[in-house]
Amino acid sequence: MNNPPLILPLCSNMFVVTIIAGGYKYKVLQVIFDSEAAFHINLPYCGFTNPGVYNMVCPGNGKRILNIEGKLLKYIDLGDPFSKFTYHQSGEVHFKTKEGKEYIGVKQVTPLNRLEGHVFTTLFSNLQLFKELNLNKDLKYSSRERQNIEFLFEGQIPKYIKIVGRWHSKEWVIKNIVHLENNMILPRVAFVNKETRKEEISYILAKNHDESHLLILSCKSPHLTKTHGKPFLSQFGGLDNLEVINNFNKRTDFRMFSSVISKK
Repeated sequence: MNNPPLILPLCSNMFVVTIIAGGYKYKVLQVIFDSEAAFHINLPYCGFTNPGVYNMVCPGNGKRILNIEGKLLKYIDLGDPFSKFTYHQSGEVHFKTKEGKEYIGVKQVTPLNRLEGHVFTTLFSNLQLFKELNLNKDLKYSSRERQNIEFLFEGQIPKYIKIVGRWHSKEWVIKNIVHLENNMILPRVAFVNKETRKEEISYILAKNHDESHLLILSCKSPHLTKTHGKPFLSQFGGLDNLEVINNFNKRTDFRMFSSVISKK
């Protein structure tokens, strides 16, 4: 019997996602694993104007994408313009402000030890508004404390960028990997997107090597037909399970942080 492939995720307490485009490196977001088996998505690298957290509802009348209604839950105080999305081991998700004084948009979804699939999406425009990577300052940390991961876009800077995080068991990773190297699955790998049927380069992230589940991070430039024209960032998570999402006659909702952005 063949031995199962050895998975070699990148392991750290924090990952800084960096986009390389137009000859520059821009820091976009942080992924943080904590001691309570939760993870957080921080957005400290751009400024926000009128940021708010919304409950996005699909009423379940046979449609999904074309029939999403948003309800504002709270505007975030401009004195604390910082968003942190958290997914707890228990399945509780929420946004909170920089000081952590208030949880916004709390929702109970699938616990992490049973989840296979989407955990968050970050979509934004105007990459140039984000902070550039400082080689002297940002790369001085130990790999255990902090690591930098990079997604490269050749040619011009993309108009829009989408970063997607998915949470999967090691069994799922082994089953869906595209390429193996000497019976090992390396941290930077390719998976086939079931919707587009195209390979997507992704990173496999974890806090420790012995984790049963892993965070799979991918990045691409989507084609958007409708935006409000201003520089923006939207981040959403807290989706219901696939049984609900795939039944267009069932109501479903998710939480979204959205804001106009500026240089910080």
